[in-house]
Amino acid sequence: MLDERTLGQLLSYAQHEQRRFRPVRVVHRGDVGGALVEGEALVLDNAEDARRALEQPLRQALLAPARQAGVDLTHARLADISLVALGDQQSYLNAAEGPSHEELRFALFFWRAPRAFAGGELRVRLTERTGSPLPERHGEPRRNGLLLLAAPLYLEISRVNNRSREFQDGLFVLFGRFKP
Repeated sequence: MLDERTLGQLLSYAQHEQRRFRPVRVVHRGDVGGALVEGEALVLDNAEDARRALEQPLRQALLAPARQAGVDLTHARLADISLVALGDQQSYLNAAEGPSHEELRFALFFWRAPRAFAGGELRVRLTERTGSPLPERHGEPRRNGLLLLAAPLYLEISRVNNRSREFQDGLFVLFGRFKP
């Protein structure tokens, strides 16, 4: 978890860079029964200023969980980050291969307090490399909550309902990757 000051800076950065976010549409045909999963959100890639400012705080927040996952972050660098903004009636899907044994992928969930939106439930499904699905896990994102993405998985964020429709009142997710 990040301290409140750093979290506030991250939210301010997202608001300041609002014009650089680009709409994306993700469509994925699921493993089970060929179900179609769609997502639509705003994404900011190559957030270099944020990457530099967040590298040390994120490393500190991830040291213990990374150690438990068998990854040493001592000399790792924050290789890349992207910011996802979910506004009214938007959802998102991140389907990704697992990281190598030397890198650590993560997602950080944040929003302005108090929470001004409904929805945004997380659905995480691990998938074996053979393509066989494993059980899904569901849950509400926690503000300032970190999720390690240590295996091949599908991370779906269900539709967000944001009555104000203001950018700053949505759900934000910072995806990143530390590597040697």
